[in-house]
Amino acid sequence: TATTATTAATTTVTTKTASSATEAAATEAVAFYANDSNSCSELFKGLFTRVSEIGRVLLVSLTGSRRFNLHVGESDHDFYIVYAAPTASVLSVNPPAHTIKNPPGVKPDITVLEVQRYCQLVAQSDPRAVECLFM
Repeated sequence: TATTATTAATTTVTTKTASSATEAAATEAVAFYANDSNSCSELFKGLFTRVSEIGRVLLVSLTGSRRFNLHVGESDHDFYIVYAAPTASVLSVNPPAHTIKNPPGVKPDITVLEVQRYCQLVAQSDPRAVECLFM
């Protein structure tokens, strides 16, 4: 069965496997979007499509070493995405996650923020959030 656990406004999607008694409690993180491609445009299109499923995409920014042309051949792609969840979803009893990230080690490295959370980070002068305003 698939479950979603929300902690500190960050969502991690997990699946539980029950193939044996010892594995019944084990959980395996599931990526929001995974793609090992080295093509930035392919990753961008895939991310845009995936985030569009949960809301309107407002901003997609390449971050990390590739943003500053400091990457090497083994460097991954880092993306910062801001989306607007539908109003009905935001006002519901179970609002959407404020922050969604891929599990460690899953490529690409993504941070997906609902616009309310993004505005909070900008107001707090979060460097990555402010930097994305000046792409």
